[in-house]
Amino acid sequence: MEAVLPSAGNMSSRECVVSNLTNCLQKIVSFTFHTCSPTEFTCDNGGCVPLYYVCDYTNDCGDNSDEHGCPFPTCNPTTEFTCANGRCISAAFVCDGFNDCRDNGTTDEVNCRELKCDTTNICISSSSLCDGFNNCGDNSDENPLFCASRTCSADEFRCDNGKCIPQLWVCDRIPDCLDGTDEPPTCGTCQIPHLSFNCANGHCILAMWVCDGNNDCGDNSDEAQELQCGSRTCNPSDFTCPTWYPGSPRCIPWSYVCDGEKDCTDAADELHNCPNRTCHMNEFACANGLCIPSTYVCDGYIDCQDGTDELEGLCRSPEPTCAPGEFMCNSGECIDIHKVCDHQRDCSDNSDEKEQWDRTVPPLQQPLLYP
Repeated sequence: MEAVLPSAGNMSSRECVVSNLTNCLQKIVSFTFHTCSPTEFTCDNGGCVPLYYVCDYTNDCGDNSDEHGCPFPTCNPTTEFTCANGRCISAAFVCDGFNDCRDNGTTDEVNCRELKCDTTNICISSSSLCDGFNNCGDNSDENPLFCASRTCSADEFRCDNGKCIPQLWVCDRIPDCLDGTDEPPTCGTCQIPHLSFNCANGHCILAMWVCDGNNDCGDNSDEAQELQCGSRTCNPSDFTCPTWYPGSPRCIPWSYVCDGEKDCTDAADELHNCPNRTCHMNEFACANGLCIPSTYVCDGYIDCQDGTDELEGLCRSPEPTCAPGEFMCNSGECIDIHKVCDHQRDCSDNSDEKEQWDRTVPPLQQPLLYP
């Protein structure tokens, strides 16, 4: 019996039927396992791909050996985008809804904030992407390729259809995702207890919003009396307002202190060793160093806390006066003193001629009659 050898590239021990074992082994040793043609590239895994597939930014071999050691050019950071596979594409191709990088991660379509529609030349915001509506008119904002690979930022929630919504919209009892994934059955309890507060109405809010003087829950349960907001102990990262009234904050971020705006009900956050700052032209400088909007001055409410914005001398209109050498008409006008009693009406109310005329003009003299 003869030893039957397989065709090139398909060697299998089961195909070698041995009649002369020594002769068969010699032929196997001298046989090349897989020989690629001169126009092909030999992959590390033994496969063959056309030579023009080498260094084309695509893993054609399956083990990426056709892309190893390629002298990829450095992309121009001003006009080009560098793909994860090393390919350089025009910056205008980024976030256009197409996988121009031709890589598995579609890296030119990740974390897109704005999309230019393909044919309508419209730019839409990220909130309109993958929302189930044809906002572009050509449906390019609902491109399945883009929506399937889209990722959202850390402060956003990704709906199953690829839409990104603010994290705060999750479990607010308003379905913002068309598929309803932002309002799952588990919304009855807050997902991160130490960072969130479970409102009486089932809403979840950030824990830092509790006792801040605002109705963040919608039912005011984050400002409820049983929380004892007035005696609440603030975190080290917060400033404690010494005076508290219902509806006012007890704890405020330190960044609010000395920012020129009153946050504590007694303005203690602006009187806490704050350096004097120059008030803007549209602000009024209080005697205690606070700056308030100019429109707050003499409005009947004390905004400076020291009352300097409502001082009588500041808010009372001064008595009108005229300059020396002028006469004040009863109407408030000022005229030259020499125009008084000049037989001319200079004041609009004629007060420069009224009554004075009778006093200044001598009575009519009667002619003397001689007998």
